[in-house]
Amino acid sequence: NDLEGVATTLHWHGFDQLGRPWEDGAAYSSDCPVAPGTFRHYVIKAPEKPGTHYYHGHTGLAKEAGANGMLLVDPADDAEWPDAMRHDGDVPLLIQDWYHAPALSLIAGLGQSKFRWAGDPQSILVNGRGHFNCSDNNVYDCDDMGQCTSKGTTVCTAKEQPYYL
Repeated sequence: NDLEGVATTLHWHGFDQLGRPWEDGAAYSSDCPVAPGTFRHYVIKAPEKPGTHYYHGHTGLAKEAGANGMLLVDPADDAEWPDAMRHDGDVPLLIQDWYHAPALSLIAGLGQSKFRWAGDPQSILVNGRGHFNCSDNNVYDCDDMGQCTSKGTTVCTAKEQPYYL
């Protein structure tokens, strides 16, 4: 776990860990989080039924910080796709929120007695890649070199105030 100051787990959707609850990744429920600077080797049992599945970090904003992805399960080598799932090929597509502030600054206001909503994401990522047009938005100003700077208090950490977009 290379997340500074944040313990985390990985949770699997579509991967039932029957008889192995400690591999499910539901932090503080069936699994203990992985402490910062430590390592955990998950041993998960893939489902027998093929398909596209999802995993994500399960504490704090680990998912928003990038701890998520797809797991594609093909039929066993000696098996075929079920009739209802036959297809010519896979086109994996993962769409996720893209917050332009660090996850720790987003979560800072969520735990305060004066709850501060972190705001909506500024854009999206498709398969981990994104594009943000700095010149056509109400959040950033751009210089002639395409470098973005914040437009005053529009974007700030949750400690300062909620996001207003």
